[in-house]
Amino acid sequence: MDIATSAVAKVAEYLVDPIIHPFTYCCTYNTNFEKLNEEVDKLKNARESVRYKVDGSRIKGDGIQHHVEEWLIAVDKEINEVETLIADKENSNNRWLKGLCPNLRTRYQLSKKAEREANAIVGLHEKGRFDSVSFRTIPEETWLKSTQDFMHFESRKSTLKGILDALSNRNFNMIGVYGMGGIGKTTLVKEVGRQVKENNLFEKVISSRVSQTPQIKNIQGEIAEKIGLELAEQSHETVRAGRLLERLKKETKILIILDDFWGSLDLEAIGIPLADDNGGCKVLLTARSQDVLSCKMDCQQNFFVDVLNEKEARSLFRKVTGDCIDNGELKSVATEVVQKCAGLPIAIVPMAKALKNKCLHEWKDALRQLRMPFLRSFSGTQAVAAYSAIELSYNQLGGEELRKTRVSSTISSSETSRIKPLRVNITSSHNMISTTKVSKTTTSISSSSKTTSGLSIKHLGILELVNAITASLTQNINTVDEARDRAHTLVCKLKNSCLLLGGWRSEWFSMHDVVRDVAISIASRVQHVFAVKNVVVPPTSWPDKDALKVCTAISLKNSNISELPQVFECPQLKYFHIANDPSRRIPVHIANDPSRRIPDKFFTGMRELRVLDFARMHLLPLPSSLRLLQNLQTLSLDYCELGDIAIVGDLKTLVILTLRGSDMEKLVEEIGQLTHLRLLDLSNCFNLKVIPPNVISSLSQLEELYIGESPIMWGKVGGVDGEGRNASLDELNNLSKLTSLEILIEDEKTLPRDLSFFKMLQRYSILIGDQWAWDSPSDDISGIFQLTVASGANICLNGGHIMQLKGIKELCLGGSLDMKSVLYGSHGEGFPQLKHLEVVENSNLLCVVDTVDRATAPTTAFPVLESLFLRDLRNLEKICRGPLAAESFCQLRDMRVNGCDKLKNVFPLVIGRGLQQLQFIEVTECQNLDVIFAAERGDESSNSNTQVIELTQLTILELCYLPQLTSFCTGDLHFEFPSLEKLRILECPQVKFKSTIHESTKKVRSRLL
Repeated sequence: MDIATSAVAKVAEYLVDPIIHPFTYCCTYNTNFEKLNEEVDKLKNARESVRYKVDGSRIKGDGIQHHVEEWLIAVDKEINEVETLIADKENSNNRWLKGLCPNLRTRYQLSKKAEREANAIVGLHEKGRFDSVSFRTIPEETWLKSTQDFMHFESRKSTLKGILDALSNRNFNMIGVYGMGGIGKTTLVKEVGRQVKENNLFEKVISSRVSQTPQIKNIQGEIAEKIGLELAEQSHETVRAGRLLERLKKETKILIILDDFWGSLDLEAIGIPLADDNGGCKVLLTARSQDVLSCKMDCQQNFFVDVLNEKEARSLFRKVTGDCIDNGELKSVATEVVQKCAGLPIAIVPMAKALKNKCLHEWKDALRQLRMPFLRSFSGTQAVAAYSAIELSYNQLGGEELRKTRVSSTISSSETSRIKPLRVNITSSHNMISTTKVSKTTTSISSSSKTTSGLSIKHLGILELVNAITASLTQNINTVDEARDRAHTLVCKLKNSCLLLGGWRSEWFSMHDVVRDVAISIASRVQHVFAVKNVVVPPTSWPDKDALKVCTAISLKNSNISELPQVFECPQLKYFHIANDPSRRIPVHIANDPSRRIPDKFFTGMRELRVLDFARMHLLPLPSSLRLLQNLQTLSLDYCELGDIAIVGDLKTLVILTLRGSDMEKLVEEIGQLTHLRLLDLSNCFNLKVIPPNVISSLSQLEELYIGESPIMWGKVGGVDGEGRNASLDELNNLSKLTSLEILIEDEKTLPRDLSFFKMLQRYSILIGDQWAWDSPSDDISGIFQLTVASGANICLNGGHIMQLKGIKELCLGGSLDMKSVLYGSHGEGFPQLKHLEVVENSNLLCVVDTVDRATAPTTAFPVLESLFLRDLRNLEKICRGPLAAESFCQLRDMRVNGCDKLKNVFPLVIGRGLQQLQFIEVTECQNLDVIFAAERGDESSNSNTQVIELTQLTILELCYLPQLTSFCTGDLHFEFPSLEKLRILECPQVKFKSTIHESTKKVRSRLL
């Protein structure tokens, strides 16, 4: 029965349902369309709601979820289909038999479609219930897509490449870029960011400006926003830092540029991962100070951004103004305008924008103002941005002392040295207004115009230095040497802050002329300084009386102020400097111009003066009012025409007296009354022959004495009248505080037996005997000893004068000194600081280094020696005798041997192997020399197979007039010179190694065989 029932049902399903089902759609025709209209209206409302949210999100910059956009597309498509279906319903012929009966077939089809579309709409409606339609986008830095601000300057290509290489180095996580304000650091690091992003070195590059007053929350928020992280504003900084830290650790390759750093900042407190646990995060910092990067932020590598050269500066200027600057009369004016901007982009760009499309008159007017930089107001076309950037750097200097030092670097003038703690020499440079050296004499830093030397570092922070020595005991500076150390420290800080620039040697520096202009403006405005120097149209009159009453410093160099007042009312004046044209050692034109002489009562109104500095002035006689300066601590009368200077003895407070290059013939006895004097400079006084007895020994506080190139007749009868006896060198033994000495002793016979003062010297340049034409490789006086004796003299130095001097750096010995070797026996200490050694015309010398008698381990001789010159040593048998450590001579760069007839070889192989710094070899006129490097008994290489030794740095090799020379080295050793550029072998008839040199040398550009 059940089987029959099931069979009937199945038959009904297959036969009856297909007949009844279409009639069902026909019966629900209107119902299905009503439901369709209802559902489509709901869908339209939902669509409008979602669209409203989408539009709002887009306005806020958020991204739209992909599935939301797909839903809206599907909805639009569905609604279009429904509207088509409804239109088909209205237009269809759904009745037949002349309208008496409905068209069941059409109704069935439409009703079925309506039901299907209604169900589809319900499904879409359900899918459109979105929790969120958008997401926060991570905006890419706009500058990553734009290169219009960057120009590929040739001078910065190496810097750019260096930064990119450092970022590619897995060992570097924090890299710094530094340079003065407005130099273009930000532009450069943005270009770095663009390139690393394009080259896929980093997936993300984001930047944030730190500034001099960093706001941690702002930095956190900026970084978080750029990586799509939400940080609650009300959260504490440490909570925000923790969230940011965890998020950044998940980044695989991200570069964070932190621009404009001014001081120490804890990156972990911000939320930036540190080096040990940073994942793929690297940090690139910019700052104005190298100290900030190296000391406070511990950057692993730093890169300096320098000023643009003239060609690059002009290109940048032209980029803003257009090609008009190359045309007609404007060309020369524009060229000078660009030069006045001196390679500083922050000065070039504003100036170019200000002058763009301007007429020639406006260009000329701007140039006229630029020629008088320290008189301008820095407004309008005067590059306000440059002034602001540099003054901000000045204001951020750490401590008032450093800021005063910075300002003092602009107010004095001298092209050569001043007070001996730090010598200053200045040369012109195109983009730098001056190049100044900190070495022997100086108490202030300054610079010059481009056309001539000027602003010297004459006594670095001259007020600071003198006060530090005398009154400022709170700074724990008690000696000139301590003051020098402080001066060097301040210069280094200014260099690291990019307010001073480096020079051609580490001890030299330059000042950018735009920086100088700002500094002069600050000096005038803040410290009431009146300065005139090397301008096209200098002022011709003094400031008004009210201005002079508050003036603290005056500096005049080559000014047109033609007459000095009879009385100068400057009650607050501390520093006074006048310098005339340095092209004349003695200013004859001044001597014949009474209006330029110093009036007798001139100093009456400046009783607080601390520093008086006259250079190349006619001071015959010194004004009597000078004795009123009872607070004077520094008196500098360099290269002046002097008469009787006995009045100087009344200045009991003097600490520093410098008479360098003056024309006096005799030092007056009254100088001996200056019992507080710490430094006396009588160098380059070419007429000075007489120093009366007991004058030098009376200066019991003297720490530094400079009498270089002054032909004093020590211990002899002298003077214009031939009467009186000169001071003897024994007096130097009474100067218990003497630490620095520069002296010329023309007659070696005047040397006393007791030279105990030698042991106290820390810095010295001692030249004994006839001066030879020998230029010291260094400008520093520290550790120079030169001794040459006349024919027939017999001075024994072994164990004598040389060994009493500590820290010799340059040693020059000439004449027949009674010495068998320079470094000898068990007492030899190897001259651990000696950098330059020259020995000439000595027939007694048998070897340079003699360690035969040493019972201990091999000696390390001359470990830092850089140059070795041996000339006319007719009995020299060996340079080295006895055991030597391989480290001996290891820093040697320049070796010259001439006229040493008994010499058979230059160095043993044990030394030759270590000469990896050697750049220059010259061996000439040695009659018996047969090899350059010789293997000695016990040398391992002498019994070994052929070996190759490379002198990798050697660029010049000259071997001339060596009749016995056969080979470069003994044995089977083979020397190669991969960097050789010049080869000269002349009159060496037995040489057998020419072809070897040819084969091992690829870079030789000139050769003579």
